[in-house]
Amino acid sequence: MANTTNATKTLVDNMQVLDLVTGIKYEVSVSDMVNLTEVIPEGEDREPKTMQLPVEAAMKVLKVLYDPRENEVPDGYTVADGVLLKDGEPATAQGQLEFIDVLTVMAGEIILTAKTKDKTDGKVEIFAYRPLDDKFLKLTYPVSAVRVIEELSDENRLIAEITQTEEKVALDDEGEDILKDGEKVILVDTSMELMIHTRGIKAEFVDIDGPVDRVMPVENADGIFAVESDSILTYDEYGCGTRQLKDRDRTKVTIYGVDADIDMDWGPSICDLANTSVPGKLTAATKSAATGDFILRTENTLYVQNRGHNSRVVTAAVLKTVPDAKYLIDADIRNGSETYVLADGDYNVVTVKKTKTYDRGDIITVE
Repeated sequence: MANTTNATKTLVDNMQVLDLVTGIKYEVSVSDMVNLTEVIPEGEDREPKTMQLPVEAAMKVLKVLYDPRENEVPDGYTVADGVLLKDGEPATAQGQLEFIDVLTVMAGEIILTAKTKDKTDGKVEIFAYRPLDDKFLKLTYPVSAVRVIEELSDENRLIAEITQTEEKVALDDEGEDILKDGEKVILVDTSMELMIHTRGIKAEFVDIDGPVDRVMPVENADGIFAVESDSILTYDEYGCGTRQLKDRDRTKVTIYGVDADIDMDWGPSICDLANTSVPGKLTAATKSAATGDFILRTENTLYVQNRGHNSRVVTAAVLKTVPDAKYLIDADIRNGSETYVLADGDYNVVTVKKTKTYDRGDIITVE
């Protein structure tokens, strides 16, 4: 049987292929012939084997293992009248798919919004198109809204905020309509998720209880981000079990870890490492090289946040000595006392000790 792996492939320079006759792995360069140079296995010290094949023969007996074009970000793709275009011409046969817009592009893929089968429901679906394979991958069910989180995404990974809304009539315990000023009460039930899509892999979803309003990379940590939310999903006042977004007096901060070492069998992952609420907005977020705790700074407050979701607060009065302190050098917590050694970016250091008492509250000393 002929090798069909390359049916839509063109052999190009720097491609790596497997010779299906001999089982040898080669690197390709193309002229009027296909020139093959053996990829020497690690640990072997010898001259590589070389050979040449006519293009037609090469397409039949070589299986593509690596195509350097997979790392390129596609360009020239647009959508017009529901059709995906490449440089103004239809990019491929898209069957019954009707596209709305190019949401974003990433290495080897174009991410698209598309109309649902019920084109009047006001919802969209998200697809990934891989030009090299000429394949579409459906990433989502019908959703109400999607927003790319640029600060968390890169050429290899897309992270987007997904919102789902559904109108419901408010009912009382007996199943009767709840009326207000003589009118039925209509509730908009809302749910939110983060969608994580790594190229070539189906999307993964993580529930969130509020929008991503701001993103701050955590210093001294790769792939860890502090996400701020100014509102949160709360249950309706009628006890009907629906949720709506409500503004908060304090900002919720969730620290997410995005795994950069993707297991191709299981897909990407994103996890909630810690969360708390703070007054105002973050001015800094760091991870302690000494203790592994996360440090969250607002203008007047510093939080020491560990992965057990326990938050310890160093207040404004303590920070006067080193107002820009955001690095935790050491911590000692035992027997009702907490001691923190903090530093700023100029290596100014302050030691803060907080001792709990039963008769006069916390006693704080600064050195």
